[in-house]
This record gives sequence, C-alpha cells and structure tokens, in this order.
Amino acid sequence: MASSRLSLNSPDVIDLAAVMDAFEQINSVTIALTGRVVDVGGNRCLRFLVEAHDSQREIGEVPSLGFVSVVLGYGSHKTVEGALMWALYQLDWKLAEAELEKTKATK
Repeated sequence: MASSRLSLNSPDVIDLAAVMDAFEQINSVTIALTGRVVDVGGNRCLRFLVEAHDSQREIGEVPSLGFVSVVLGYGSHKTVEGALMWALYQLDWKLAEAELEKTKATK
C-alpha cells in the first residue's frame, strides 16, 4: 500500500502543508481536518470536513469560524491535494463573507 503518492515526503503533501500553514497564518486560524468513508451513488468515497477555528482558542472551546465539506472520489476531485485545495479556497471565501458581515453589523 505504500507509494510515493501517499508519502509524507511527496512534493504534493509538502506543498499542501505549506499552503495550509500559510492559510492559518494569514487568517489567524487553526485548520482541523476530519475524514470518513461515505457512500455516494453506490461508490465508496472519502468525505473531508475542513474547519477553521480561532487560533487563540482551543478547538471545541467555541464554534468554528467556518467549515467546508468536500467529497473525494466522486465528481471533480480525484486527488486529496486537489480536494483540500478546493476546500481551502471555499473556506477562505466563507471567512471573508463572515468578516464582511461583521463589519456591516458594526456600522
């Protein structure tokens, strides 16, 4: 089962880790990933829940700042790296929307 695609030293995993680290630093969040096997149309797929939490608080102490669910193996996502990159873009959008709403509410 071991392969270079699944290695923690593969370029894709190293790049994804760098992107996630940068995302956390820029947005002052901690990213939490949860994965599980799901059945989608009779196909076994992986579903990831990608959550952003306030980096100044413990995860679970307060609700997440935003989350995105992404399915791998069904539809357009064929690699873990691609699915998680898509999820980070979606999460960034959700965090920006929440920040905009908070700004509007304080005016």
